[in-house]
Amino acid sequence: MKTYCRQCLRKTNGASHVCPNCGADVVAELQDEEVRPIVQALHKRTNLYRERISTGLSFFIIGLTFVIIGLIFYRLSFKLDQSNVDEIVYNLAYASAEFVVSMIGLIGGGIATVFGAVWAIVWAFNKRSIVHDVEEIRQNKSLTVSRTPLIFEIWWKHISYFFRQSIWKMKRKKAAK
Repeated sequence: MKTYCRQCLRKTNGASHVCPNCGADVVAELQDEEVRPIVQALHKRTNLYRERISTGLSFFIIGLTFVIIGLIFYRLSFKLDQSNVDEIVYNLAYASAEFVVSMIGLIGGGIATVFGAVWAIVWAFNKRSIVHDVEEIRQNKSLTVSRTPLIFEIWWKHISYFFRQSIWKMKRKKAAK
């Protein structure tokens, strides 16, 4: 369990009674009038996180574009072998400008794609964590929040609920017959 500091809104260890960031006393319980300003401040953070997710997705799309351009130029770097008249043979021309452009596109695009994907995933998790914490603060009127469940745990709950409901409906239909 983690607890938010009232002053700086940083998460601290649940056992700590003093915020390591600002030195304020950490008190978990909130009055009704204190909930709204804290929730609003946390919602402002989600706007920042949303912008960072957009930045990561932009890097991802730009990187994919460069990878596709690199693949096209890689295909263009194959040149017809003029010395072989019996059959059509294409050789990779390492010294051609197309090959250099293809390598720059593939390497740069690959790095930008991976960076963008990791950046977007990290900030999406942080945003989801804040949204989870806001809901807990609203429900419990306490700054102490539980661990944010992983997305796979949430999916598993929804999938298992769907199957339980489907099996229950099938049993009801059989019993009605």
